[in-house]
Amino acid sequence: MTKSNKLFAFIGNALWILNPFLVFIVLFKEKLTLHIGMAWIGKFHPLFLHFPIVLSICIGLYLVFTPAGKLTKAIEQQVLLSNAFIAVIVAITGLFLSKDNTYAEDLLTQHQWGGVAIALFSWILVFVNNYSIKFQTNKILRVEVGVFLLVLVIVFTHKGGQLTHGENALSFPEDKITTTDTVTKKALDSTASIYEKAVQPILLDKCVGCHGPNKVKGNLLLDNKEHILKGGKHGSVLAIAGTSSIIERIHLPLAEEKHMPPDGKPQLTPTEIKILNDWIIAGGDFNKKLMELEKTDSLYLLANSYQAPIEKTQNKGNTGPDISEYNTNYCNVQYVYPGSNLIEVNFFQGSFYDRAQLKKLDKIKAQIVSLNMQTMPLQQEDMAMIADFKQLEKLNLNYTGLKITSLASIKTLSKLKSLSIAGIEATPNEINNLIKGSSIEKLHIWNTSIKQDKVALIQSNNKKLMVTVGDNLENEIIKIINPSIEQDSSIIPAHLDIPIKHVVKGAIVRYTLDGTDPDSLKSPIYKKPIRLFNNTVLKTKAFKAGWISSDIVERNFYKSTIHPDSIFLLLQLPDPKYRANGPKTLFDYELGDKNFGNAKWLGYKDANMEMIFGFKQPTAIKEIYLNALVNLGSYIFPIVSIDIMGSMDGKNYTLVSKNNYPGVTDATPKTMNETKGFSCAISKPTPYKFYKLVATNLKKLPNWHPGKGTPAWIFIDEIFLN
Repeated sequence: MTKSNKLFAFIGNALWILNPFLVFIVLFKEKLTLHIGMAWIGKFHPLFLHFPIVLSICIGLYLVFTPAGKLTKAIEQQVLLSNAFIAVIVAITGLFLSKDNTYAEDLLTQHQWGGVAIALFSWILVFVNNYSIKFQTNKILRVEVGVFLLVLVIVFTHKGGQLTHGENALSFPEDKITTTDTVTKKALDSTASIYEKAVQPILLDKCVGCHGPNKVKGNLLLDNKEHILKGGKHGSVLAIAGTSSIIERIHLPLAEEKHMPPDGKPQLTPTEIKILNDWIIAGGDFNKKLMELEKTDSLYLLANSYQAPIEKTQNKGNTGPDISEYNTNYCNVQYVYPGSNLIEVNFFQGSFYDRAQLKKLDKIKAQIVSLNMQTMPLQQEDMAMIADFKQLEKLNLNYTGLKITSLASIKTLSKLKSLSIAGIEATPNEINNLIKGSSIEKLHIWNTSIKQDKVALIQSNNKKLMVTVGDNLENEIIKIINPSIEQDSSIIPAHLDIPIKHVVKGAIVRYTLDGTDPDSLKSPIYKKPIRLFNNTVLKTKAFKAGWISSDIVERNFYKSTIHPDSIFLLLQLPDPKYRANGPKTLFDYELGDKNFGNAKWLGYKDANMEMIFGFKQPTAIKEIYLNALVNLGSYIFPIVSIDIMGSMDGKNYTLVSKNNYPGVTDATPKTMNETKGFSCAISKPTPYKFYKLVATNLKKLPNWHPGKGTPAWIFIDEIFLN
């Protein structure tokens, strides 16, 4: 007997063991507890399955389209034996993998029984081909068997594709162009909860692929409130701040196995991460409404502006028009959020109101969804123009001097959801008449002579209406936009001039250079470009009377007077996922920000960073400054120590500076996420041609950290020499 015959005889005998074993497993799967080794073998299922799928399809096509006797019976039998053997192996490993319990039960059941059917049918086909003369000679029978095999393989392997890639795994792609420019913002429902407006869309977009009805990793479903509250095999995901498993895993470096979403899946944006983090910190309340938050609350600002990407057919690059021409000292026109086509308009300082400015907005009225006319001296003519803004969702007419009868025209605004009429005298009947038949869901009445008991009556007559009273509940004072630091470079060679710009006329921009926050009284006023000579933290803020002050804009500037002639890493390479532009990253004068996944950082975990840089001529260095990232929640800790060594020949090095840095203490905020500078002073500068730098990471994370006992990451993106 040849070796080939011995092999196929072995396969034939093995099938008598493997197929009964397969049937036993599928019948008693729920009662079986797999050994850890079998569970590990199950992970090879995706590796094995592609070959038998292709082979089974080829066999089916062969039976359908090839005349009987085209191949010898012996060759046919060997092919069928091979197919049956591989099919049963794939089915067994698939059953092992299914014990992981991460998939939708119905779809999994269909797929596993389909796999068992393919394996058993492939085994039966071995016997039919060997013993049935009719099968060997009857073309119609062979075609029927071939078609049945093809249908069996295509249908039930597709079920496997749905388990892994979703129900639309083989759906035909729509003819769409998806860009940031095609994102549109839905109308903000003032009664929407934070969860409905922002949290749920994020989970559905980025998380439900692995934690949804069709795939249930870790027994955790994130598709609705009930499942989120239930949690997974590791318990609740809405634990106290700092211990939420969602937040912990989102902040892990991408290279970590437990990072969510997994590498290769669409990742959360910084805004999305911030929304989830702030919502969980605030208690993970599913019912809290947006309007219940202060408008200055960070969660309100983020959730209000958030919009998950919506695909739609549109010409690439179709953005709204340039609206800068509509801005004046007394009218602010801006897009609702960057990339949006929707516009909000705010008028202020009524003594300077000009109806021509309102008329000018006629060109963009189809995009205006929010209009604030508070304290403007409006007349019937103005209201007629406003009634033509058909896309309005929010209208503020507080203290405009109008009569309630002048507002009848707003009934034509079919999309209007929020109306503020503080200071406009009205009776309950007049309010009811105004609201009747309209789309208004939120009404703000203050100083209208309507008593509290009548407010309840108005609301009872309009079940979908929320009536609010109280001075300035809408907080309609406008927040001035941030100033802009117009200097691209963050590196100071000898000196660097820093221009600051603000688009609002009359805005006062103040700044500090000592790390303190600018205030409206003592901080210097920006008048001309600021000249910097040394390492500096520049903070700037905008102020204007009648406006809420802007956020603080902060930039770090670094002095760098020496640049090496050659740079190369020694011994230790960064983690493959965090190599940026290699050694050049450290001297490219491009600073990374707090997003460690932006391809501007070199990341090390299981090794120190060791590098050498050199000069054509011996050069004395007084100070070496490293820009590093610290993000405790993402396992990125401060550098422990930095050693600097010098050499003339590149072989023999002398220690010239040893620097140890304080570690994380109990007082350190566990949510720390910032860039941090590490200075290495060389007390006795000596000219060397080569310098070796070793930055050491923390080898064991502290016990309070979720990754306790494992090495910490260090992230470095720039080195400055002086």
